[in-house]
Amino acid sequence: MPEGADRSHCLVADVGGTNVRFALAPIDAAGPLVEERAWRLADFDGPDAAVRAYLQAVAPVARPRAGMLAIAAPVDGDEIGMINGHWRFSLAETRRSLGFDHLHALNDFAANAWAVAELDRGDLLGIGAATPDPAAAGSFLVLGTGTGLGVASLRRDLGGRLTIGATEGGHVAFGPLDEQEDALLARLRPRFGRLSYERLLSGPGLTLLHQVRAGGPDLAPELIIGRAAAGEAEAERSVDLFCAILGSFAGDAALIHGAWNGLHLAGSMINALAAPLAKGAFRRRFEAKGRYAARLAAIPTAIVLQPALGLLGAAGALRHQLAENQP
Repeated sequence: MPEGADRSHCLVADVGGTNVRFALAPIDAAGPLVEERAWRLADFDGPDAAVRAYLQAVAPVARPRAGMLAIAAPVDGDEIGMINGHWRFSLAETRRSLGFDHLHALNDFAANAWAVAELDRGDLLGIGAATPDPAAAGSFLVLGTGTGLGVASLRRDLGGRLTIGATEGGHVAFGPLDEQEDALLARLRPRFGRLSYERLLSGPGLTLLHQVRAGGPDLAPELIIGRAAAGEAEAERSVDLFCAILGSFAGDAALIHGAWNGLHLAGSMINALAAPLAKGAFRRRFEAKGRYAARLAAIPTAIVLQPALGLLGAAGALRHQLAENQP
C-alpha cells in the first residue's frame, strides 16, 4: 500500500451476494458519505482485492486506516464465509495485508439496524396507518430481501443506548397458510427438502415462485416486478403472493423478537415493491396472528427509502466500535 494516511475518514463496505459497495465516511461523527462506488462481487476473490481496487480509484495516496465491512454472512469470529457468495477470508489477515490499524466486520442487516437508528421519519414510507419513530425507545426489527433474506433487531433503552442483534432469521422454515401455499411447498419439497423462507423471499425466490406458480422460463425478479407494474396478470399474482408471504414472515419475526415499536423493510428490491406492498396483503398477513392479531395491528411498518443504508450503518457501527475501544 502506498504511504500516506487519511485519519479523518474511514472505509465502509456493504457486501451483498451480488454487489459490493464502498464509500468513505467521516470517522469522528455522522456525516455524508463520499466516493461511493459499486462493483460485482464476482469480479474479486475477496475483500483484500476489492478494497485495493476501490482505494486505488478514489484515494491513491492518502488512504484511510480504519474500515468496517457490512457483509451478508454470519460474523462471529475471525474467519468469515458468505452463504450466498464465494468470499472466504480472515479478517485479521486482511487487515494486515491492507495496512489498516482497524478493520472490523458485522452482518449486513446489523449494519442496516445501526443506520435505522440514525434515520428520521422523512427517510420512511409508512405501510398502513402508522410509521415507526426510529428515535423512540423500544424494540424494532429491520428486514429485507435481495440476493437473500436478512433480519436484525434494534433496541434503544430509555437512556438512548443501542443494542443491535444480528440474526439468520431468513433461514427459518417456510410455513404455508392456505391451499395455494400448500401446493407451492408440495412442488418444492422434492427439490429442497426443507424449504426456508429465503428460498422464496429474495430476488431468486421471486423468480422461483413465479416459475412454479405460472410456468414458463425463469424470469429475472426485476422483470417480474416490471410486468406486474404494467398490469400483466400472472406477474401481478406472483408479486402479490410474494408480498403476502413476506407479511406472514415479518409478523412471525416481530413476535419472535418482540418488535413492538416498529418493523422496517429495507433494500432496493423492497423499494421496487413499494406499490404492491401498500396494496394490503402484506399488512393483512402481518396482522393475521390469531390471539395476537390486535398486538400486531398496533405495530407500525415502513419501507426505508435511504439507498445507502448498509454503508451508513457500517460507519455508525465503526464509530461505536472505536469509541468502545478507547482507553
